[in-house]
Amino acid sequence: MANSLYWLHAGGIFLAAAIAFTLAVWIRKRHQRAAATWMVRLLAVLGIWGVLILLQLLAQSQELKVLFFLLGKPFGKASFVLWFVFVLVFTGRDHWLTRRVRWTMAGGLGVITLLTVTDPVHGLLWAEYPIVQDGFPHLVPDSKMLEMVIFSGTGVLAFIGFGLMLKSLLTSRQVSRGQLVTILAGFLVAMPSAFLQFTDLLPVAGFEYGQINSIVFFVAVGAAIFRHDLFIVSPFGRDAVFEALDEGIVVVDVYGRIADYNQRATEVLPEVEDRFGESVLTVFPDLMLTSESEAVADGGFTGDLADSFTRTVDDQQRRFAVDVSPLKQRETTRGYGIIFRDQTELEEYAEKLEWQAQKLDEFASTVSHDLRNPLSVARGHLELARESPDRETLDTIDDALDRMSVIIDDTLALAQAGQFDIEQEMTSLEAVATSAWEVIDAGEATLETDGIYDGTLVNADPDRLQTVFENLFRNAVEHGTGDVTIRVESIDGGFAIQDDGPGIPDHERDKVFERGYSTGEDTTGLGLAIVEQIVGAHGWTIEVADSYHSGARFEVRT
Repeated sequence: MANSLYWLHAGGIFLAAAIAFTLAVWIRKRHQRAAATWMVRLLAVLGIWGVLILLQLLAQSQELKVLFFLLGKPFGKASFVLWFVFVLVFTGRDHWLTRRVRWTMAGGLGVITLLTVTDPVHGLLWAEYPIVQDGFPHLVPDSKMLEMVIFSGTGVLAFIGFGLMLKSLLTSRQVSRGQLVTILAGFLVAMPSAFLQFTDLLPVAGFEYGQINSIVFFVAVGAAIFRHDLFIVSPFGRDAVFEALDEGIVVVDVYGRIADYNQRATEVLPEVEDRFGESVLTVFPDLMLTSESEAVADGGFTGDLADSFTRTVDDQQRRFAVDVSPLKQRETTRGYGIIFRDQTELEEYAEKLEWQAQKLDEFASTVSHDLRNPLSVARGHLELARESPDRETLDTIDDALDRMSVIIDDTLALAQAGQFDIEQEMTSLEAVATSAWEVIDAGEATLETDGIYDGTLVNADPDRLQTVFENLFRNAVEHGTGDVTIRVESIDGGFAIQDDGPGIPDHERDKVFERGYSTGEDTTGLGLAIVEQIVGAHGWTIEVADSYHSGARFEVRT
């Protein structure tokens, strides 16, 4: 019985060491991440410790048993420290490993090693090294207080590592929990045996069972590697990247069931919260391009989703593009990542570029077309002036130049009128209308503002709003009789500008805001186009309304 127990323990230690070395070699060849490197070191140290324990068990003389015992002890304590370091790196806390911390741990292990191998000289750690026959002959040294303190200190580091790993488990997302649960389970089985060796609860009292029980830990590590993709992405690192992305991401399995999501996804699609295992098309019908049965064909998810959708986020309408990417492992599709990219600003920028291109085209057209006639007139009369200068010829040239100046000013005003960057503030409607009236050449025309409600304010850019009034007033003066009366009044949802001039025929109303439209001979036809651009830039609307009497009436809805 004793003999079989002896070989059972020896075989267990040998198996543990063999598994440790095998896993270390396998991980080193296939994974280059920092966490993998520290796991390789941990497994290698455990493997060496196992070999030395096995040699101690097989040794026949007390001297050899003591030698292998003293050589193995530093590796056992180093394994606790390496476990702690592995946890820090694996859970993304490697910034804790400052230069001072690393040197402190390395120096501590160096002192422990020196004290351990020289203990037969000073006797600070063990009082004696008796061989006990219980079960089979094995060494059971009599530990002193310093050894107990050192052992407890390294053990505390191991349990701190366990606590940090447990914290990561509680705060990690679904996809990382399999890794953590598997490793923690292996730790919980293997670690307590290191402390139970000092009790009578194990088959052979005083024997170091840590190596045999560490087989469970090694199996757990192997399961975490092969089943849960350990070292592909560490939980903290993966979560940090996953959560830091501006895009919303929902991960689904090959059947289209929700497996994971990041915080941004819950902001865009609040209904994703805690809907693990449900079909993404059931949770988000907006993504359905055709029908759910077509998107999930032959028992698997096809990734055939809508290209975009619109959602209200933070009280704003936002448009999101949808991209679906297969998640592959060793050429096998394991699921899909559905990425929601906010396209709102990009689309607004594209619209702005399109608007600017349109304005540039209009500007070029005006320069090439509208300026050509007055420029030809000026050139022709300049030739006449050179041959026989007279007052009439010079006046004609002056009028042509004035005409070109007006065209240039109005064209530049139109190009600037609809710019998106306006600075709005609460502005007095009556004050702005009065200021605009003082700027234009009104002649005998009259302005009435008694129809404006007392204290009426509008949220507008004052300078741009004044330009609106200037152009509408000028339009009324230029197209009306000399004593035209212009009235500004408040209406429900905005304000109106009314004149008692000839008015606008019904069939012309749809054209008045078109660039270049004019019934006058000396106008550019850009004034009302400028008005519409500014009104639109404020988010308002303007229309030609029915006049209560004669004349033209423009109503602006703010």
